[in-house]
Amino acid sequence: MDSHNIGRDRGGVEEAAGSLIQPVHVVGIDSDNLYPVSEQQHIADLVPNSELTIIRSDDGHDGFLLAQDDIAPIMTKFLNDHE
Repeated sequence: MDSHNIGRDRGGVEEAAGSLIQPVHVVGIDSDNLYPVSEQQHIADLVPNSELTIIRSDDGHDGFLLAQDDIAPIMTKFLNDHE
């Protein structure tokens, strides 16, 4: 799972993430132990034009699949704000 590294051949993760110019919205699931909120926060901290939303879910990593009613309006607003 960690075989892809955005920093490989790009000066490291911080430099690669810091070079992004497009808006990014990071959505984390509070019960996801595979991609925990701390990692989502780290991504949002590194990407200059980013937003972070944490969704409350008891479904762990599957929360991103099962919380579509919560995620859809967040993504719709983000896309509308950045069209």
